Amino acid sequence: MVGERLYHALDEQRVQSKSVGVKEPTSKYSNLDGILIRYAECCKPKRGDAVLGYITQGYGITIHKADCRNLLTSAKDRIIEVDLEVENILLVDLEIVAENRIGLLRDITQVLAANEINIDQHEQKKNEHGDSVISMTLAVENPDRLTEALPKLAKLPGLISVNQK
Repeated sequence: MVGERLYHALDEQRVQSKSVGVKEPTSKYSNLDGILIRYAECCKPKRGDAVLGYITQGYGITIHKADCRNLLTSAKDRIIEVDLEVENILLVDLEIVAENRIGLLRDITQVLAANEINIDQHEQKKNEHGDSVISMTLAVENPDRLTEALPKLAKLPGLISVNQK
């Protein structure tokens, strides 16, 4: 299992590094190849921010701003110093409302993929009218790609609205 492999790999590195105190991360990792990395939604770290990692259970390492309130109230033994440059990624929250139909999610993801936009998270529900309400967080490296994708999304069959949150 991925989470189990992550913990074994991190435990091996943790044994080789020494603890530096309660307020400081207990370990520093410079080789994160093959380890799932996510960027925290709570603080949305950006390029140039001081960052720390949090070892999650089964979801790899979540990168937070070093001064993130959620991180500061987390278990200190799971906070690690990472040698990682935060990618220049803009996280954009969208809400898409469309008629519920077969292939809707496929069509949306095809438009986003064709514009090199990654879906970081998504959730789909139905509203009181039976329409699909899809909330997405998009990881956008180039804002022009999102500008190009939005009109294409608006042209999808049955689409009611696309709103940035």
